Amino acid sequence: MKFKYLAIIILVAILASCTSTTVAEEEELFEEITLSTEDFQDLITDEELELFDLVNTYRVSIGLDELTFSVAAYPDAEEHTGFMIMDNMISHKNFNGRANSIANKTMATHVAENVAKDYPTPADALEGWLASQSHRKTIEGDFNNTAISIKKNGLGKFFYTQVFFKN
Repeated sequence: MKFKYLAIIILVAILASCTSTTVAEEEELFEEITLSTEDFQDLITDEELELFDLVNTYRVSIGLDELTFSVAAYPDAEEHTGFMIMDNMISHKNFNGRANSIANKTMATHVAENVAKDYPTPADALEGWLASQSHRKTIEGDFNNTAISIKKNGLGKFFYTQVFFKN
């Protein structure tokens, strides 16, 4: 008799824990956070799109898959770029907070970032990152998504944040 009640409790617990969304709804939610180039071009600046294309061209040239642009992670990259402009210095300050935010929104299992400032073009920023072993390792890492924020400070100098993640 006790086994019968235990089985009923377990069954109720399992049913209560199941999600009410369908597979199609889950896929639609995922599509909202990872868009094709055509879909997000209007959301980002020309410089951000240029760096996105340059990074993907580089990755493909060394046999890696292209990254998908993540609209969900873009606000995190943008916020950090704004923070660096306010401090007038590059940093990875509060990276754990950004990584957790991205993971919560995208189910990312691994998050990394590259930051830079004062490079006059996205190509120059990429060249600088590739000249640095740690930055190049991030660009060449096992990631499938990215978001890029590039903004100018009051003096017209560019600040860059690129986040990478895998889900």
